[in-house]
Amino acid sequence: MAQRMESVAPPGGVMLSASTARLVDGAAVLGEPEMVRIKGAEEPVPAHRLLGMGERHPSVGRVESTLVGRRWEMNAVEGLLHRAIEGHGAVVGVVGPPGIGKSRLVRELSAMAASRGVEVFMTFCESHTSHIPFHAVARLLRAATGVEGHDAQAARDQLRDRVSDADPEDLLLFDDLLGIADPDAVLPRIDPDARRRRVTALVNAASLARESPAVHVVEDAHWIDAVSESMLADFLTVIPQTPSLVIVTYRPEYEGALARGHGAQTIALAPLSDPETTALVSQLLGPDPSVAALGQTITERASGTPFFAEEIVRELAERGVLRGEPGAYVSTQDTAEITVPATVQAAIAVRIDRLNANAKRTLSAAAVVGTRFTPELITALGIQPVVDELVAAQLIDQVSSPAPRAVAHRGGRRFGCGRLLWLR
Repeated sequence: MAQRMESVAPPGGVMLSASTARLVDGAAVLGEPEMVRIKGAEEPVPAHRLLGMGERHPSVGRVESTLVGRRWEMNAVEGLLHRAIEGHGAVVGVVGPPGIGKSRLVRELSAMAASRGVEVFMTFCESHTSHIPFHAVARLLRAATGVEGHDAQAARDQLRDRVSDADPEDLLLFDDLLGIADPDAVLPRIDPDARRRRVTALVNAASLARESPAVHVVEDAHWIDAVSESMLADFLTVIPQTPSLVIVTYRPEYEGALARGHGAQTIALAPLSDPETTALVSQLLGPDPSVAALGQTITERASGTPFFAEEIVRELAERGVLRGEPGAYVSTQDTAEITVPATVQAAIAVRIDRLNANAKRTLSAAAVVGTRFTPELITALGIQPVVDELVAAQLIDQVSSPAPRAVAHRGGRRFGCGRLLWLR
């Protein structure tokens, strides 16, 4: 399909298939759908022309459902925000698998902070920038210093107004980090470690001098570049002495420096309970009797992951299975075969790709067995079961049962996005 899209793209342009367009929703600026004829397809297929890329986080701008569950988590971050406003800063890690609600928690906190007049500065890490030095830290510091959107000279002037007593050589290094350096300026000739230490000292001094409260957010730290990780870890050492709250989100497999910071607190997001998932799906679908049975099926398939529930409903609406508006849908079919949206497939596939070969074989066999499995059942299939890695990756749950040991897969075999339950 990618090759076919290339063949119909205008000279110097890019065309996206419908599925790719969904994956970049919010991150790319796309043209209106066009019907194009491609080789191998009898009928024209929809495509979108790529017009440009934005700096916004992909999730920004999407219609939000009312937050369901997470009462304890929201109370915890609200309390930490209150303490930060009073001058007692904190660093909090929010950890969970894709789609569990890390970004949503951050957006709720950001709105709460903004309503109290607290500035929010954000950076987000991306898989394709994980090897670009300074990418994440420079983005955060540009936001925090207020130079984003200014031309280089205006940005340098503003920076010097904020840290007027800084060493001129340190300011030259800081200009270079922020991408606002004067092309005629000569940078100090020092080794990279010394450069990092001097910039870190400058940033920490500015943080300690700050009097107004602030929230700093680092999203998806599992993709952070190594230099940014090292610098941010140094920045976090002074946060408890400042009126700042730092939120770092990451997936369970991340074990880097930002997840091990001294004194940092951790909030681990678990799947929503069945009643909470039901409430979310009911909110998304609406009260019409025609969607009642469909709602139950979506609840089972989503397996407590809010993003999965939202994407399934969205995909069904785009396919025409649901007609109407969010919160007021009507089903056009008595029964619907729910397929996995591309965004959900991608989230699961990436997690599975990180497993070693033995863990992948165990997961594949367990999905075939059904919603519940035991190590003995996997062994009977001629596969040596590997469960520790799957539990750590939150792809299976270990539970206890008085019945013979077995494992369950909440999402159903065909859907394949729910967790497996390893009973002991």
